[in-house]
This record gives sequence, structure tokens and C-alpha cells, in this order.
Amino acid sequence: MNNIGIIIGALFIAPHLPAHPGVGQVGDLNVMGLAYGAVLSAVLHLLVQLPGLFKLRAPLRPLFSWAVPGVIDVLRLMGPRVIGLAVVQVNFVVNIYLANHMVQGSVTALRFAFMMMFFALGVIGQSVGSAVFPSLAALWAEGNLANFKDRLSRAMRNVLYLSFPATVLFIMLGEPIFSVLERGEWTGESSQAAAWALGFYALGIAGFTLLEVLSRAFYALEDTLTPVVIGAGAMVTNIALNLVLIQFIGDPTSLARGAFAGLALANALTTLVESALLWWLMRRRLRAQGAAGGIHDRAVLRSAGGSLVAALIMGLCLWLWLSFSAMSAPGWTLAIGGGLIGAIVFFGVSYLFNLSETRALAAPILRRLA
Repeated sequence: MNNIGIIIGALFIAPHLPAHPGVGQVGDLNVMGLAYGAVLSAVLHLLVQLPGLFKLRAPLRPLFSWAVPGVIDVLRLMGPRVIGLAVVQVNFVVNIYLANHMVQGSVTALRFAFMMMFFALGVIGQSVGSAVFPSLAALWAEGNLANFKDRLSRAMRNVLYLSFPATVLFIMLGEPIFSVLERGEWTGESSQAAAWALGFYALGIAGFTLLEVLSRAFYALEDTLTPVVIGAGAMVTNIALNLVLIQFIGDPTSLARGAFAGLALANALTTLVESALLWWLMRRRLRAQGAAGGIHDRAVLRSAGGSLVAALIMGLCLWLWLSFSAMSAPGWTLAIGGGLIGAIVFFGVSYLFNLSETRALAAPILRRLA
């Protein structure tokens, strides 16, 4: 519903508003339409949740009192979270500033690559993190550390299980995916540039998805400060890495292989380190509460290792597919065909490896077939 509101603002509201003076008008589109779409998205995001409340017959009424239980807690926990969101925006601003001083088209390539990576992050990381958060919060409130560890470990295994094939798919199929956009000013070189940046962003997908789960695990502990402190350190490191890597990655005079990929690589590397630090700190926090054995780290690493090997085998098959098909097939065929081949190979190999995540996915399908 959130996305629907934004799309309505862009496609339907912006073209029908009076022309905006100055930079607020792009062709026949008024930039204020995007702002109205953002407001609409927030309203729709609220409205879609009301039927569930009505079914519970929840007595909703306005009550303007600081004494309402939870109000102070919400404000206390919300402050660090707001700062954390600001830290993320600082990274975006720095990336855009640096990319603006590179070859024309660098900002667009970087932005489209991040959007594609964020799509995978939303499907894999944010969905799992949002789903697991309420149960983690309930288990922590009950003092049930054993089940808290089990639930968190399972969530970490799930996101890593899907992160590695997503990484390989984006590295191998980035150019065919972006070639679907080729019309108007989006050329083959534009597709190459976006795929070039996506390949470096993709190296950090495991870190991005783990971050979604581990940060919510800290929120379940009513600790919103630790992820923000680690995130602030990661932001400073990211900016420093930006300045270093753009000197060595890519060709400053080329769009297809531009230096902006150094910005993507810096973001990926710092996110991997950030998620590793949160993992270590969560292990310490649980150990301080009397829980031994980490977060079933051996099981998580074993599952991640099996997924990585299956993803590499999938990557080899995709390389063969692209080698034999690239000369004659259009981009959308390569993207769809490669995606299907990749999925079959990955799930087939991981099933042979007896990965528990694949078995869990396959069990209901096999039962239905039987």
C-alpha cells in the first residue's frame, strides 16, 4: 500500500497539477505530486491495518496524556531510531555528491543499481526482519532466551540462504536485467553502467539482509541505541572508503565501467562489517544474560556455507548459459531464462546438499505432489 500511494502520486497526481515554478516542473510533471503521493502512501499504510483492529474490537479513542503506558517508552526508543535514519541519508548525500563529480550518468547508474539491490533487500531481509520482530520481542519479554536464540538463528539462516544466490544472480544477470529499460535516453551503455554498480552492491547483500534481522533483534531488546552507534561508525568508515576506492575502482572517463562502482563497493564492505559487529555484540548480550553457545553460530555458518557453494555452482551454469545465448537472445530472454535456470540449479543443488531451508521449502510441494 505504501508503494501504491507513491506510484499514484507520480503517474496520476503529478501530471494533473498546475505547473510548478522553477525547478519543481519536469516536462508536464509537477514535483509536488510526489509529495502528495508520499502523504497518500502513509494514509494507505494506516488504512490497510484498520480492518485487523476492527476485528479485535479494539476501543480506539484519542487520549492526549503523557501518562498513557508506553508513550514515554516509545519516545525514548524512537529518538535513536530517527538518528539512525538520518545516518543512512548522510551516506546517500555523500554518494550523490561524489558521483556528481564523475562522468555524466554516474548518479543515475548508481541510483538504479541501488534500487535493484534494495528490491532484493526488501524481499529477503526486510520481510524476514519484520516478520520475526514481534516474536523476538515477546520471547525476550518472557525471558525465554533459548527460543529467542532459536528464532533469531533461524531468521539469520533464512536470509543468508537467499542472499548468496541473489548476489550471484545480480552479478551474472545485471546487464540483461537493465537492458529491459533500453529506450529513449537509456542506452546499452546505461545498462552496462548500472550492472557494473549492481555487481559491487551485490557483494554486500548478505550484510544488508543480516543487518535487517540483527537490528530488529536489538529493537526487541528495547535497545535502539546500539545499532545507531554502530551505524554511525559505519557511516564514517563508508565515507573514508568512498574517497579511497574511487581512486582505484573503474575508469574515471568511462560510464560503462565508471569509478562510481567504488562507492557501491564501499557501501557493501562497510555493511558487511557493520552486520558482523552487531552479530558479535548480540552474542555478548545473550551471554551476559546467561545464554551460552552464541546464536547457534555453527549452524548458521554451516547453512551459509552450503548456500554459498550452491550459489557458485549456479553462477557457473549461468556463465555457460550467457556464453551460449548472449549473441542471439534479447536481454529480457537472458534475464528470465537465466533466472529460471539459476533457481532450478540453486534449489536442486542445495536440496542435494540437504540444506534444511531447502527441505523446508520443498516439503509442502512434495507432499502436494504425492
